[in-house]
Order: sequence, then C-alpha cells, then structure tokens
Amino acid sequence: MELWFWAFIVLASLESGPAQSARFAVDDLARVTPTVVATVEPRAGVAGASWIRLYFYASELTSTQREMAATGRDPVLLRSWDAILQLTVDANAAVSEMDLALPGYVCGVVQTGRDVTLAVQHFQFDGTRLRLKSRAFSVCDRKVEGVPSQRFEWDVDLDTTVITRASNLQ
Repeated sequence: MELWFWAFIVLASLESGPAQSARFAVDDLARVTPTVVATVEPRAGVAGASWIRLYFYASELTSTQREMAATGRDPVLLRSWDAILQLTVDANAAVSEMDLALPGYVCGVVQTGRDVTLAVQHFQFDGTRLRLKSRAFSVCDRKVEGVPSQRFEWDVDLDTTVITRASNLQ
C-alpha cells in the first residue's frame, strides 16, 4: 500500500511538467514544444556534478507517459522527443555547460563560464524543482565532420518538477 502511495505522489508531481515557453532552432528548422520532462542524475566521472536533462515533446503527455519518459522505460518516448537541452551543473549548483539536441543535430552550445553568463538569465534548482530562463544562440563549427557550421538557437522559460534518475554510465 505504501508503494502505491509513493507511486501516486510521483505521478501527481509529473503533472506539473508543461513548459511555459520553449522554442528551438537549427539554421532554418524551428520547433516550439509545449511539454517538458526533466530528469537529474549524477554526472559520471565528475564528483558532485549532475546532468539535468530536459526532454521536450511536441504534444501533451499523460501522467503515465511522463513517468515512463522520466524513468526511461518507454522506448518510443525515448526516440520521439523534439529537443533535449542538457545542463551540466557543477558541485556549486551552477550551470557549467549546456548541450542542445534536435533530431539529427547536436551541439555543445555553452562551454565556458562567459558563455553561461550570456546564455542563462535565470537558474534555480533545489533538487526537485527547476526554474530556468535561457535565451541565446551558438554557432557550432562542424567542419571537422565535413558539415557546414550550424546556428543553434533556444528560448526557454520554465518552472518544472525534476525527477531523479540513477546514472546509466556508472
């Protein structure tokens, strides 16, 4: 009975996941996403650091779908996201890096402290709730891969529940 109660609490907390505002673009490809599922896990190999992953979906998800997406137990949802914004949070609870992926595109968009200062207007994370405002762009140099440089843009303003996950890399 107690397990069912906690499962209900987790599912209820996942209901508060819609993004207030999320827009992403790579070159001319733009996506606006109404739904976010956020997870946090320890960053393998970096003591005290964490990865916060924000999975953005084009459609609303049921509470069961949110729970399955957050825990990684639904292979269809694992492949059906429209954007993933990954924040590396250091031991001082500050953003130190950001990566952005859209289907077919990926870029380490924020790599330095100066980049963080420019890209993150507000960041507050208490372990279970994330408030993030980030609006910026980054040009990814892909010449080494034989691909022209690409401009990644994002505009995210959200307040959402974050689900703790165990690292798959440990």
